[in-house]
Amino acid sequence: MGINLSTVIEHDLRQFVNGRPLTIDDSVRMPSQELLDMVADADAEFAKGGGVTISPDQLDTFFDDLNQTD
Repeated sequence: MGINLSTVIEHDLRQFVNGRPLTIDDSVRMPSQELLDMVADADAEFAKGGGVTISPDQLDTFFDDLNQTD
């Protein structure tokens, strides 16, 4: 939109100071059904003893492998 974040925040804060309510709407941050299903599958796998243990120094390699397509 061509507006930097600090301008948006300053505008909202000025509106709040002038007595207007500050509304925070997190409805757009609701996870998709696909993501909820993936989390449920991961929870079920973890409950059965499945899962992966990764050391912090291996995280970059792990995520690079996940992002590769076959």
